[in-house]
Amino acid sequence: MCAAKPRPPSPVPTASEGELDTFVLNLGRLLFFETRLSCDGSLACATCHDPSFGRGDGLDLSRGYPVNVHWRNSPTIVNSGYLTKGWLWTGEAGALDKQAGGAMGAALIGNMNHLLAEERLRQIPVYVDRFDRAFGEPPSAPLAFQAIAEFERSLISDDSPFDLYMRGDEAAMSEEALRGMDLFEGKAGCIACTTVHWRRIRGSTISECLPIHLSRKNR
Repeated sequence: MCAAKPRPPSPVPTASEGELDTFVLNLGRLLFFETRLSCDGSLACATCHDPSFGRGDGLDLSRGYPVNVHWRNSPTIVNSGYLTKGWLWTGEAGALDKQAGGAMGAALIGNMNHLLAEERLRQIPVYVDRFDRAFGEPPSAPLAFQAIAEFERSLISDDSPFDLYMRGDEAAMSEEALRGMDLFEGKAGCIACTTVHWRRIRGSTISECLPIHLSRKNR
């Protein structure tokens, strides 16, 4: 059997390369569920990265801005803090906060002008207070995206049988599960379009996997 051998996961990087900041993280949690960060007030980050669906949305194609449908689905953001490059399916977002800002401003998704987002946040007393506590500054779009990214970095799954196995507990996964992992990495080709949970062990990015997946799909 050639399934992956146990190895420890890499540490999760943060914006400051230190401990996750509680004030910033809690602000990011609020903003993650804040629909007022979309133009018509109907979409939040959590719309496409729903906790009920493993921080994805369970759809073949994600909903977009009202009357639109996206041409891709939403991958989970669990363990996205382990990535160091290549956010979004094509890898064009160079950092997690850039992905958050891109989604909010994209016409097909949040359709929200960043200056308007700032103005909305500055009209809400609780956000004025939270930004002051977290950053010592009034609400701004770049700080909002930084806070959202800090919250997303806190979304870690590290206690599944797979995680325990990769940390050295060779009894954590059943023989059937190990055979499945062997297929996942090998003959079945699942790893060509895999999730951040797996990429934190393997170190690849969606954009690096996508061409492999497409070449197989188009055969």
